[in-house]
Amino acid sequence: VIGSGVAGLTAALRLLDSGATVALMDKERRLGGNSAKASSGINGCCPPHSRGDANAADSVEAFANDTARSAKRESGGLIALLASSSASAIEWLQTRTGIDLSRVAQLGGHSYSRTHRPANGMVGAELTFALAREVKRFEKKGALRLLLGCRATALQTDAAGAVVGVAYTDAAGGSASLLATDTVLATGGFANDRSDTSLLEKHRPDLLRFPTTNGPWATGDGMKMAMAIGAGTVDMDRVQVHPTGFLDPADLAAPAKVLCGEMMRGVGGVLLSPEGRRFVDELRPRDKVVEAELATGASEFTLLLNGAMAAEAGRHLEHYAHKGLLVKLQGTPALARWMVASADGADKQTAEQAVARAAAVDAAAAAAVEATLNATLEEYAAAAAAGGDGEADINPDNRMPVLSQQPAAGQDAVLDTSRVVSSIPQGRAGATERWVYPSEQQFYNALVRKGKDDGVDTAAMPSVIAIHNNMNEKGWAEVLEYERLHCDTCDPAKVSLLRFQGRPFELSPKARLKTALGLAPRPFDRHDWTVDRCGTEVRYIIDYYDASASREAGGPLPSLHDPDGVPTILMDVRPAGDTPGELLDRARMVLQKGVVATLREALTPIATSDSTVSAPAAGGAAAEAAAEAAPPPRTAASQRRRSRRRRRISSSRPTSGRGPRGCRGCISRWCAPEETSSGRRGRRRAGATEGRESSRNGSRQRRRRCCSASRSSRSS
Repeated sequence: VIGSGVAGLTAALRLLDSGATVALMDKERRLGGNSAKASSGINGCCPPHSRGDANAADSVEAFANDTARSAKRESGGLIALLASSSASAIEWLQTRTGIDLSRVAQLGGHSYSRTHRPANGMVGAELTFALAREVKRFEKKGALRLLLGCRATALQTDAAGAVVGVAYTDAAGGSASLLATDTVLATGGFANDRSDTSLLEKHRPDLLRFPTTNGPWATGDGMKMAMAIGAGTVDMDRVQVHPTGFLDPADLAAPAKVLCGEMMRGVGGVLLSPEGRRFVDELRPRDKVVEAELATGASEFTLLLNGAMAAEAGRHLEHYAHKGLLVKLQGTPALARWMVASADGADKQTAEQAVARAAAVDAAAAAAVEATLNATLEEYAAAAAAGGDGEADINPDNRMPVLSQQPAAGQDAVLDTSRVVSSIPQGRAGATERWVYPSEQQFYNALVRKGKDDGVDTAAMPSVIAIHNNMNEKGWAEVLEYERLHCDTCDPAKVSLLRFQGRPFELSPKARLKTALGLAPRPFDRHDWTVDRCGTEVRYIIDYYDASASREAGGPLPSLHDPDGVPTILMDVRPAGDTPGELLDRARMVLQKGVVATLREALTPIATSDSTVSAPAAGGAAAEAAAEAAPPPRTAASQRRRSRRRRRISSSRPTSGRGPRGCRGCISRWCAPEETSSGRRGRRRAGATEGRESSRNGSRQRRRRCCSASRSSRSS
């Protein structure tokens, strides 16, 4: 096994546990490699010990999709393998080595908390130490041979080209070779390769100007040896630029930096420009943070933690402070002076000397930075108090932060900050408050926060908002269709939406079946709504499908960012089926719609569904576009099918009143708060129903009055 980071140590330990004899080789004189430098944690979804409220909805599929989105590629293959094996890997590490991985946090690029670290220590150092301890136990047994300070120089092959061992330079500088039945390469990357045969210069010459956080051993030796005997390569250009590496005040120009771990931002650390401005959401994917840093034109930044954040960082902060990489300051005046003093590029000074020099900086320059700092931190504090930053401030009703109305970094146009009140009651049953839709600016900030703003045209945001609001209104109308089945026990007018959550990466059982049978494309989004039915919580699932007939099978899933990309959206709304009663409601709705129509819908490839939303024209006012959106033109055959189904399709115009089928559901004064379009046939049927009922008993008379009231309400 060549290489002694976590990969090499794990491979060696698994082999030793299975009874193999192992030689473990590393060109350094100690075990650990680059893995020992890791500080923030190891990602995994979702070992039982780390499940909690913050990641209750997390899934392997969501982890894989987060990884794929950061990598800008599909989520299958090795990404899926990594995600699906991550929980068992963490459990094995805990069981086999006894390492503490009890702390869990949500770091950059992740949708949920899934980064595990020790309660009091640096994960890289703790993990490599624990693995090395277990591996070394086999040395005394004669099963392990450690070859430290030995540099592998070539893979040896037989006449058929199979690898049979390795040639290396031993710790004394002599040449040697070692034969083995199997050879494992675990030699790491090449981000510190500045040699004449530099792989970094070959594949990413644009990054040579950056310093590195890699150790001097990260020179791609294993890759070069493998390529020398004919191995192919993939993804050699995938070299990541980390947004934060510490500047050592004693050597500012050092080509190698101490990694400032992502955890320092995960506990709430704020990145500031030299002028004192916060310019990015620190928990965006790393490439997005780097882009924002480069956009400022600066190369050095301040990472600021308050006392609570410092306490959360624990040993990390102690470690960095001991190295002279962190400075403790009291108040923004001292911070402003320190930032001005640090910006002049003075070298060869300790942290204490830098603080002393700060007292002599230009007062006007310090005052300007202090004013900016105060404004920045006041805005940050206000956003945090409103739930805008930090996992602790996540809104439990929708698992989302309260989004800022401030323009995002790099935003190219001014967006509207006004918000539209929905028709959907918020809170417990009988609530009078209504959910309020996000503004254009808040919606855009949400896209930025999730790293989904690539290619988003701010001019299209009015249409995006209209689509968003229209879908929610239609979704609520579909929910009320089911709730009217219970109008004998709960007034549908008192039903309210308690909370909701987006679960775009998780297929519902129905969507999974329809996709597997080829009856529908994969839904491009999913929402789970929890409704309060007069004290009873009921969960609904809404699957969103692209109904565009022009989209080729197997093509990319649509995005709501571009209104031209989703000409028609189909919504499948139904109770989740968590209880037998919810399953019964779905069956009752099938009977109410008609068994034949429901089967036709279920067995027809997706071109029709429970509710249709169409994209309004770009640039229209959000409220008007949401109210007036109309479906695209249909063929004569589809129009006939649509006419037969109109009873179950929500009207795009809010109306009151109710057709006869709703009245049959119960005998109640509140059975008809709204109408869904039933067409002329429905109105004729209503009249016939009224006539038949007129000669029956008092209960029938009350039902007739219900239907009459719904028609009167409609005509008025």
